[in-house]
Amino acid sequence: MRAKLIKWGIIILLVAGAATTIWVMAVKIKNQQLIIDNALQNVSAYASEVDSLENQCKVFKMDINTLINLTDSIMNKMYAQAKALKIKDKQIEGLQYRADHTEKIVEIHTRDTIFIQSDFVLDTCKTDKWSSICLHMEYPNVVDIDAKFDNEQYVIIHSKKVPIKPRKCKIAEWFTRKRTEVTVDVISESPYVTTKKQRFVEIVK
Repeated sequence: MRAKLIKWGIIILLVAGAATTIWVMAVKIKNQQLIIDNALQNVSAYASEVDSLENQCKVFKMDINTLINLTDSIMNKMYAQAKALKIKDKQIEGLQYRADHTEKIVEIHTRDTIFIQSDFVLDTCKTDKWSSICLHMEYPNVVDIDAKFDNEQYVIIHSKKVPIKPRKCKIAEWFTRKRTEVTVDVISESPYVTTKKQRFVEIVK
């Protein structure tokens, strides 16, 4: 009887050990597949910056440690913007960057003569990091304006746990049921850009 118990005990241990080994291997394979999938997605995302449509790009997928260790200057700027807002690494949900260029050329040619001197020509420009406005005036009635504006925009998506019912006492909030609150910060580098309205929607699946 004792021998049978020992035998069954050994069998159970072997089965449990085999099951544990299979489970660990399955997790490793799944993690490896996720790493490969993310790497392929990132290669595709870099390629899309050159080959994709003008208003379309592909999303990069990586963990925060990979992001921090990248030497990509744009990635570094995105992360720096999040840290400037004092957002913790574990709170960062997503980062976005876009560089915009706007140009408007206005040509004003009146019927009447504006400038008296027949050899009158004037070209002048006022420029800074984010804008360039050039004015061309010429006899008899030519006034051309070429206005260019650039902007770099960063979008930081981050989340934190907040109490469902706010408490006056901070200590009491530690024991209060919490929900996840997602916030989006939009930062425009150009001083000439003003956001009139914005809205973000997360599709829950």
